[in-house]
Formats: sequence, C-alpha cells, structure tokens
Amino acid sequence: MTGGEAHDCPVAERLIRRVKSAKRMLGDKAYDSAELREELDERGTKPVIPNRSNRKQPFRFNKRLYKLRWRIEAAFNRLKDLPPYRKHVMTGWLETTWPLSV
Repeated sequence: MTGGEAHDCPVAERLIRRVKSAKRMLGDKAYDSAELREELDERGTKPVIPNRSNRKQPFRFNKRLYKLRWRIEAAFNRLKDLPPYRKHVMTGWLETTWPLSV
C-alpha cells in the first residue's frame, strides 16, 4: 500500500521485520528484489513472487499459490470502498492479521 511513485520493496522489508514470520509471502513482480528474497530466506519464509522480465537468474515460484493473490487484492479493494467511519475498524483488524499467511 505504497504510492505509485514509491518502490514497494523498502516498505515491505520494514513491514516483514515487524511481524512474526510466515510460511510464504505472496507478492507481485514489484516485490522481486534480491534484498527482499534474502530477508525472507533469513526468516524461513518462502517467496511466492514472479520474476521481473529483466531478471538474469530467474527463481522458481508456485504458480498455483500465486493465483490466490487476487483474494488479497480484492480484500484491499473492498477496504477502499468502505465509508470513512468504518475504515478505522477494518484498519485495526488488518494490523492484527497482516501479513496474511498462506
């Protein structure tokens, strides 16, 4: 949930350090960086992230699990559609459950 001009990986790395480790992390190509993959490996989390088109050494990832990422996207889109007086309730819930573990 970064602005369009901001790169996603630095924010993701800070978020990952703040929560307990999960088995897997689903992300889109914007999260394909060597630093983020290294951080996830150190925590014992398997990245489910497709390779960017310019990656010289591609990684394997579980395509079946990656296809489930739409559920996470849909949840955030629903959150954006809520009226302002309900957003604070959902935001509190997300803070206790994020990142979602698969």
